[in-house]
Amino acid sequence: MVDFIKKKYEVEAPDEKKVYGKGERREDYDAAWKSSSRHFLVGLPGSGRRELAGLMGEKLELPVAHAADAAAAKQVCEGGSAVVVVDAAVFDDPETAAIINRSGKVFYLMTDANTLARRLVARGEAADEETVWQDLCSKLEKYEPLFMGSLHFILQGVADPADLLDDALEKVAW
Repeated sequence: MVDFIKKKYEVEAPDEKKVYGKGERREDYDAAWKSSSRHFLVGLPGSGRRELAGLMGEKLELPVAHAADAAAAKQVCEGGSAVVVVDAAVFDDPETAAIINRSGKVFYLMTDANTLARRLVARGEAADEETVWQDLCSKLEKYEPLFMGSLHFILQGVADPADLLDDALEKVAW
């Protein structure tokens, strides 16, 4: 059994509520990333990050960068505007993950292991779908909580990147 921490807060008007709709902005929420023109795409291989980054870069007229390790990610965070494909291993360093979170909008292309394995085999990046699937299940178990801790937006990576573009661009405008 899991116990959850429950905290009580005193509020001015406990009977009032406010529901925020799609695209509606909260006045009480000011995030540093709102004014950034850096957009980070995170996820596992096969999630469509590279393809979506290319489409976003073209539409937004921004360069596309790749952060394969913590040093490259930090360098991108210090640079100018870009759409950045971030490898999962970058999130092994909590400090770098926090810097990414503060440096721009983080999009997690959430995709199941079956879809990822099928795509990697179809692209010729892997031969045995079962072995790749097992490896990806382990990686999802490790990295998904780290992605969730850094993200601002979730995109459904099971969709084709071209189909995700409008959703991503709408979120870029927030």
